Amino acid sequence: MYDNLFLYNSGLFPTWIAGYYLYGTNINGPSDDDQDYVLDYDVWAFGAADNVLFDNYSTIMEISGGGPSWCNSDSSMAAWLNAGNKNYINAGDEWLNACVDGWVPTTFAEGDFVYDHLGIAASYPDVNYGASGDQGGISRLMPVADNAISGDLAGFLSDSLHLNYDPNYEIGASNWLDGADAATGTEVSFTGYGGILDAYGEVAEDAVMYNTALHTEYANGNQTAWFGFDVLALNTSPSYYWIGADWSPVHAGMSPLVSTLDWMGVELTMSNEQSVAIPNEVTLYQNYPNPFNPTTNIQFDISSMVDVNLSIYNALGQQVTELANGQMQPGSYTMTWNGTDQIGNAASSGMYFYRLTAGEVSKTGKMILMK
Repeated sequence: MYDNLFLYNSGLFPTWIAGYYLYGTNINGPSDDDQDYVLDYDVWAFGAADNVLFDNYSTIMEISGGGPSWCNSDSSMAAWLNAGNKNYINAGDEWLNACVDGWVPTTFAEGDFVYDHLGIAASYPDVNYGASGDQGGISRLMPVADNAISGDLAGFLSDSLHLNYDPNYEIGASNWLDGADAATGTEVSFTGYGGILDAYGEVAEDAVMYNTALHTEYANGNQTAWFGFDVLALNTSPSYYWIGADWSPVHAGMSPLVSTLDWMGVELTMSNEQSVAIPNEVTLYQNYPNPFNPTTNIQFDISSMVDVNLSIYNALGQQVTELANGQMQPGSYTMTWNGTDQIGNAASSGMYFYRLTAGEVSKTGKMILMK
């Protein structure tokens, strides 16, 4: 058992997940180019937990990705934090809405868990969403210059690059970016514009800016950080860099999760007990659940950096929607189809096909939507 817990709160836990989120956490970097590694942490991905689990750790990284699968008890997490000298990171789409405010803008005060322990004074759900289709769009985020968590990233971007929140491309999830007001004593590490970028990659002139990530140091020794987005789903434009994971030495140490652990003083080092392997071939798995209503997951592996397309077709061979289209790093991915077409209309019951094209390889599976 380690002192650090990676609490994955977003569906199944394929082996690549923690390796991507935590790549680069060895302060000295890997000794060679071999990417088969594991880091010093335990993993929990088995449902809601309480102090029986929490009290074993001084650092908990709760990642809800594209949305939480469960909501841990506020009282259990608060009791763990009240003991002091704890590090807690909460990151991902929808946790604040599904587990706290019920998708209603809410003001918080002393006595509320998110106010007392995450420094959130008010919540603003789904600030990117204005119309059907926005959930597949891209949002613009901004790191804060000279900030302990995002300052290095701000310097890297400088005046030549923009930071984008693009979960549809990076992790196959919808964009449900959340905003928050900071309580007194809480620092803002990222801001972001409401709405999504237009066809030219620009922010709307009337877009409202929100705080999208906060971090706080407390008198009892606790350090906490909240992100209203999934930290793996960041990239840049007009030149593309994947910021979410520290694959490139050009921006090593700049992914939000890695820089937050660094700010907290948590050093995760390499271990040879296990390995997370890069897939050695293109594989398309059976969707789950199947039959489904209205949502299903499609998992696939790719073995090299290639252009990838994952599309849904009806029984007549007509394309219904596109879940992924662009270059992807080698690894295992899970995309979710919510049973709607490209413009958000609900698909009818019946048989559908999902086709994965990765470079020159093409594979197809079939599934049934039942209503």
